[in-house]
Amino acid sequence: MKRRVVITGMGTVSPNGVGNAAFTEGVLQGRSGVRRISRFDPSEISVQIAGEVRDFDELAWVEKRERKHVSRVLPLALAAATEALRDAGIDSASLPLEQRRRFGVILGSGGGSQEFTEEQYRLFFHQQYKQMSLFCVPTGVMGTLSSELSVRFGLRGPSHVVTTGCTSSTDAFGYGA
Repeated sequence: MKRRVVITGMGTVSPNGVGNAAFTEGVLQGRSGVRRISRFDPSEISVQIAGEVRDFDELAWVEKRERKHVSRVLPLALAAATEALRDAGIDSASLPLEQRRRFGVILGSGGGSQEFTEEQYRLFFHQQYKQMSLFCVPTGVMGTLSSELSVRFGLRGPSHVVTTGCTSSTDAFGYGA
């Protein structure tokens, strides 16, 4: 028998809007999520625009004490995954263990936690060792993302991250199939 993958829910965290409704509204209105970079001063670089996710409350998804040890991509992924599960009508906490073993997490990311890793390098090269996170290595490894989602939702199936650049999300769909 041929195995099938069914996508039953969707969660969106995008420069065009956070949440499926906001994203859809932004797309239908033709609103671009690309604008001048605001997360750092881009005045010294030639490209000063990017598609940043703005107006996103990271602390709604991770505790304040935890935030300094994880990349920004984790709360973004948690928000999207939570919405996708809700959209699918799945309450992972109420699933029996046997069903949770059938749920996998396959994520596509072209860069993931780069800003966290770069900050750890900056601290290291400026000899600010005590300010570095003890979670430098696990947070900087892309596979940690899918593992974090699996743990937080109690899912016990396969856990993988596809990192093939700009096609990562599309490739993750194919990999899932």
